[in-house]
Amino acid sequence: GYITCFSGDGGNDVGALKTAHVGIALSDSDASLVSPFTSLDKSITSVADVLKEGRCALASAFAAYKYMIMYGQIETINQVANAYFAITFSDWCWV
Repeated sequence: GYITCFSGDGGNDVGALKTAHVGIALSDSDASLVSPFTSLDKSITSVADVLKEGRCALASAFAAYKYMIMYGQIETINQVANAYFAITFSDWCWV
């Protein structure tokens, strides 16, 4: 389906902000308590800024996950190679 983005500034927008995939509150009222994102800048141009920040956060999270997975794979390959060739290291090499 569709992904919805909703920005609101008042008390009558609370339900829509809560149910939207991306809800951006443009005020400090009740809407800012239920929406996932609250903008400090109270203008409609902050919607683009929130979307950019969300994409940056997603990209850095994926980069961190890729790093952790790659590190685990390299460590596993290293352990298997050491076991295959019967190489033993002292404890300080693993720190």
